[in-house]
Amino acid sequence: MPRRFKTAEEYLNKGATLSIGGDWDGALADFNEAIRLDPNNASAWRSRGIAWKEKEELDKAIADFTEAIRLNPDDAETWNERGFVWDEKGEWEKAVSDFTEALHLDPEDATIWNNRGLARFAMGETNKSIDDFDEALRLDPDDQNIIDNRSLVLSVIGGNKKPKKISLNPGDGEGWGGEMDKIIEFLSETVRLNPNEAHPLVERGVAFGLNGEYEKAFADFDEAIRLDPKNARAWYNRAVTWRGKEEYDKAIADYDVAVRLEPNYADAFVGRGVTWIKKEKPKKALADFDAALRLDPNNEYAIDNRNLLMSAIKTKKKPPTRKKT
Repeated sequence: MPRRFKTAEEYLNKGATLSIGGDWDGALADFNEAIRLDPNNASAWRSRGIAWKEKEELDKAIADFTEAIRLNPDDAETWNERGFVWDEKGEWEKAVSDFTEALHLDPEDATIWNNRGLARFAMGETNKSIDDFDEALRLDPDDQNIIDNRSLVLSVIGGNKKPKKISLNPGDGEGWGGEMDKIIEFLSETVRLNPNEAHPLVERGVAFGLNGEYEKAFADFDEAIRLDPKNARAWYNRAVTWRGKEEYDKAIADYDVAVRLEPNYADAFVGRGVTWIKKEKPKKALADFDAALRLDPNNEYAIDNRNLLMSAIKTKKKPPTRKKT
């Protein structure tokens, strides 16, 4: 019989633990109890809103975040969360408004600047978008996700401002259509101007892979590794490409190097875990997903694939995998 707690805080803690494991239904049940016991607890409403968001129940998420804001209007995190959901719904003006309020409360949070930059880009406010990414990078100059977003926006609008770095994550090319050729052209110019740097080669290699030009992708990754054998991102992206070509042993070998060079590289652990599934090694896959979640408890790529694996183990079926988005 499940243990019944006496306080909202106990239910909140249990719900948070279930959330880390991706059990959003269980987490919702606990957050419901927390709200029943303490309906004025803003954290409970925010936590339930996050659970609804993860279950893609966006209207319910908005309602809970709105109540959390009513109870605690000074919490930047909740404004940011609601802005994120407005963005998911395509309500970009509302998203920008919420991100702006979050920044008023916490102007030092690079993630919020990045989120507002993305929403502004979706609205067509490209110059303001770049300004937001610039501020995000001033606060956190090594955040690869922000660097990637800024670079992609510059690529699409023609690169009127020169980025410090160029980057593109696997999967980011989906939906760009003919813009991918423009991105590759932009990255090729960066490679030409920086012939002895590995980083632009890695990014162009990713773009070639997204464009289905695998031989060119491998050539770029090979050259990047020659120039900088300790570049974990080069090994990681070559592993991703090997996996896409169903060369699973070669992919595992490259993931091994990536995590050896950068032991905190959560996505590399997830990628290797997905490859272990392809090789029908579920125990090794589970170990890698767990390692990724210890490093990054909110890594949706790890949570999704771990959940799919556990479901398959319970039903004794071959597990599917979910691509990173």
